[in-house]
Amino acid sequence: MNIKNKTSNKSNPIILIDGNLYLYRFYYALPKLKNNFNEPSNAIYGMINMLLNLLKKYTPKKMIVVFDSFQKNFRHSIFKEYKVKRISMPDNLKVQIIPLKSAIKMLGIPTLCIPTIEADDIIGTIASKESKNGNKVLIKSYDKDMIQLVENNINIIHNVNGKVIGPYEIKKKYGFSSKQIVDFLSLIGDKSDSIPGVPGIGNKTALILIKNYGSIESIYKNIKNISSLIIRNSKKIVSLLIEHKKSIFLFKQLITLKLDIKLNIDEKLEFSNPKILNLCIFFKYYNINTWSEKIKDFDFFYKKKIPKKKMNNFTIFSENLEKNINFFLKKIKESSMFSFFLHLDTSSKKIKELKGVAFSLSSKNTIYFPFNNKTSINNFKAIFENKKNKKISKNLKEDSQILEKNNIVLSGNQYDIFIESYLLDSQFGEKYSLEELKEKWINNKKKFTNIKNKKNHILNENDVLIQAETIFLLHENLWFRLKKNKENIFILNNIDFPLIKVIEKIEKNGVLIDKFILEKQSKKNILKLNNLKKIAYELANTSFNLLSNKQLQPILFKDIEFKKIKKNKNGNFSTSKYVLKELSLTNPLAKIILNYRKLRKLQSNYLDTLPNMINPVNNRIHTSYHQTLTVTGRLSSSNPNLQNIPIRTKEGKRIRKSFIAPKNTIIAAIDYSQIELRILAHLSNDPYLINAFKKNKDIHLLTASEIFNTSILNITNEQRQKAKVINFSLIYGMTAFGLSKKINVNVEDAQKYIDIFFKKYNEVCNYTKKIQKFALKKGFVSTILGRKLYLSNIKSKNIYLRQSAERSCINAPMQGTAADIIKKSMIEVNNFLTKKNFFSKILMQIHDELIFEIKEKEQSTILPELIYIMENIISLKVPLKVSTKLGKNWGEIN
Repeated sequence: MNIKNKTSNKSNPIILIDGNLYLYRFYYALPKLKNNFNEPSNAIYGMINMLLNLLKKYTPKKMIVVFDSFQKNFRHSIFKEYKVKRISMPDNLKVQIIPLKSAIKMLGIPTLCIPTIEADDIIGTIASKESKNGNKVLIKSYDKDMIQLVENNINIIHNVNGKVIGPYEIKKKYGFSSKQIVDFLSLIGDKSDSIPGVPGIGNKTALILIKNYGSIESIYKNIKNISSLIIRNSKKIVSLLIEHKKSIFLFKQLITLKLDIKLNIDEKLEFSNPKILNLCIFFKYYNINTWSEKIKDFDFFYKKKIPKKKMNNFTIFSENLEKNINFFLKKIKESSMFSFFLHLDTSSKKIKELKGVAFSLSSKNTIYFPFNNKTSINNFKAIFENKKNKKISKNLKEDSQILEKNNIVLSGNQYDIFIESYLLDSQFGEKYSLEELKEKWINNKKKFTNIKNKKNHILNENDVLIQAETIFLLHENLWFRLKKNKENIFILNNIDFPLIKVIEKIEKNGVLIDKFILEKQSKKNILKLNNLKKIAYELANTSFNLLSNKQLQPILFKDIEFKKIKKNKNGNFSTSKYVLKELSLTNPLAKIILNYRKLRKLQSNYLDTLPNMINPVNNRIHTSYHQTLTVTGRLSSSNPNLQNIPIRTKEGKRIRKSFIAPKNTIIAAIDYSQIELRILAHLSNDPYLINAFKKNKDIHLLTASEIFNTSILNITNEQRQKAKVINFSLIYGMTAFGLSKKINVNVEDAQKYIDIFFKKYNEVCNYTKKIQKFALKKGFVSTILGRKLYLSNIKSKNIYLRQSAERSCINAPMQGTAADIIKKSMIEVNNFLTKKNFFSKILMQIHDELIFEIKEKEQSTILPELIYIMENIISLKVPLKVSTKLGKNWGEIN
């Protein structure tokens, strides 16, 4: 089989491999493998396994393994110590090189080694040339020198997790661009190449210098200003820079890769035909059993294209585009409905350019238009903005945002496949692919257990045609099912579809951030973490990784009676949060670990990430909301997740303080008060609950009075707090054991409280039994508005999964109804603000509250209206109530 025929697809990458680097890596990382003739084979096995897996995963256009010649080069002549500390190659590795190169040749993969030229320079030259020709290049290397090559078309394959690293990831990890790694390493040195760097300048100092000045040259231009930077011993740093100036520029010359090596052997860098029989013999000789049989079918390494169903269903217009577009525009006017799929170039994380668009006018007519210099999405502006055509999308919010960036406003009736699927079964939303939804709703053959995320898969033209057709087919099928139920159509037309535009607007609004508050807190938090680490080391009498359960186990359980400690699935002693909490009552180290992990999570999730998410143009953070990810119907937030910032801790409050109001505005939070308990009163029709809410009584005081058999006037704050926990825990179906842990009482007392609660609120007890019985029979529960919430494990044979689903079914109707209520409020509030042309806007939706940015001059007019809308959005047997808090930042109102 000729590999050349298999690699004609222009979207397939070119892979360049640093051969020597991986020779050493596999030799030292893998066990000392030997074949039946006692010949070493670990480096051979590791390299072959890596190459075959790369072929299988990427289907590359080219793959080249580059080796060093081991001869001295120009770097040795200008710096005698260059690579002087490198250990000579072990004999057991030397003997593996010739057979390995022979095997690579049998695979049809070219190798390259040029005398007196380093492999890094060869890779750099090839990568640069191929990138300029418009090819995607992937470099398999973990040498820091290679980072300087990274750009949009040149990426690195991560050594451990296999992820592709581009400019965005480099910037995120190091804090500077890929090109600046040369300047950074010139200061700190590169041990692997025996480049010492500047003594006294470490990573932190170098990072500050590079961030402030960008390059070595710029540092020296600004040498007089360095002493004013916030660097420890800044004057000494200036002195070191002056003293080592000549060396630093020499180091930069050594580290900078040459990209102009004369190769003149392009024809030798193509794949050749693999020698399958020879490979089979070679693999058997070296006991590489994993591949000895698979290699016989070399197609195994190449991704099979999705077969086109019927070629006459698909049309790709690549020539006479203008003429064909005009013909299509006339034709589509006759069509009342079409699906569309925007073909994005997803090879870069930052810039996603449109490569083309596909339309499906029916299940038998799908058309693709690629874009070029003369053709773009704007050729189809009239179609997208036509109010008469119905448009079907896989994700209306995302597609609308892309079109809006191209000055196109999507108009007319619009349908979203994921939202339609989600309404039919809340387990099947955007976390599944279109192909999986098709199998669920149309083929109906597969039950999904694993979610396959195909968002990063680079689609070709055939993929795009299939996607557009699948969207059309899914809508036809889903709509047929949906319209059988009036509640479904009501929810879609009055909540789910209108909410898309509202969410889009909220995301666009963003929330203003004071970066300095975050940076200040980050510094304080790091000091606390270091202090906690120091105390932990002293208590343990050794240093260890406080996040590592494996390292913590022998330290923590050394002097503890093992019988009392819970074990995990592997039979090891658990260091879960629950166990640490138990131990912290008597063990100071456990308490330190808990605090450390809490602060470390805060650092990594927010203090390190939020500053990088601030839009430099408007200083705002723009989160993303998702309508179809939670089973209960609640919205979820990501990039960043604003709903998970701790609310009850000082640290969480400080983070919220960085979310600020602009000049002449305030932050307002309008929060539904005890909404789930009010919904419970409505659903259960419990007279005591309904009466309490109608008379605006404190439900927690009433519960405390019943449980502790005490007059309301004599209830303590502690008793009220326990009653509050009981009220909310029981609507989550919590057991006596769970409640005992929550309020720190024994299981018998917890059960007594539950019995008293359900005796008082007898109809609530009846409701929980009734809803569990219904869920077991139907497999779902419903919200007040009729949204079905499915419980996949309600009939599970696994007792733990089934009991969890039984508890969930009690609360799901309340959570789901609360979600419907907040969504309806978002739509009505947005309509009010838009119609009246107010400057005030919705900033965030967090659980049961809406956060607003309100102009001070509009406050007296807007607030009463917002409260009225939210309290009257739906009619229940008890009144809905909201609480309002105002402040100059989010932290003040929590």
